[in-house]
This record gives sequence, structure tokens and C-alpha cells, in this order.
Amino acid sequence: MRWEESYAHEDNKLALLAIFKYIRTKDAEYSPAAVKALRAISDEDLLNRVHTKYQDLQKSLRSAKLLASSRSTTAAVDSALATTRDVKLTKGMRQSRQHGVRTEFYMAPVE
Repeated sequence: MRWEESYAHEDNKLALLAIFKYIRTKDAEYSPAAVKALRAISDEDLLNRVHTKYQDLQKSLRSAKLLASSRSTTAAVDSALATTRDVKLTKGMRQSRQHGVRTEFYMAPVE
């Protein structure tokens, strides 16, 4: 998850969709007390609740000072970019950058 980004960010969208699918496929294992409600709620409403929970967790992280507020993010990024421009990369760092960073994850098909 990219907590500093919206739930609509591509990485977060995939992760939240995986959570949604997990809740749908494992409803009884996920929460035995909520089986009836999980079977009655529409897909759209459940996905909206997952998005709302993500936003609530973001707010909690911000209030606990574990996540920068969205207003200060731009200044923090500018500052980080300014300090990394003069960094000399080692051979190992350059080689690992060629392979890229793997941000996707495997999602098993939902049956």
C-alpha cells in the first residue's frame, strides 16, 4: 500500500481490490458473525466500505504523525529530490536499478 496516496492510486486500487476479493471469497472465515451481512451487501457497497476504511486508516496514521499530511508531501518530495541528486551510485545499485522495482503482486484467481 502507498499510504500517502489516494485509494484511487493504481497500486492501492489493486491492493484494495485484493482485500475486497478476499472478503468476498472468505466471508465465513473472515468474520463468522458477519456472514449474513456480507452476503446481503452489494459488491459496490462493500468496495465503498473498503475504500472508506482505507481513508480512515490514513487519517489515523496522519493524526499519529506516522504519515505526512498531504499538504506537506510536496515539500518533503522536493527536499528529498534535492538531496539525492548528488548521491553517487555504486555498481550494485546501478545494476539493481536496471531490473526495476517490482511493485505488483500475485493475485490468485477468484473462483
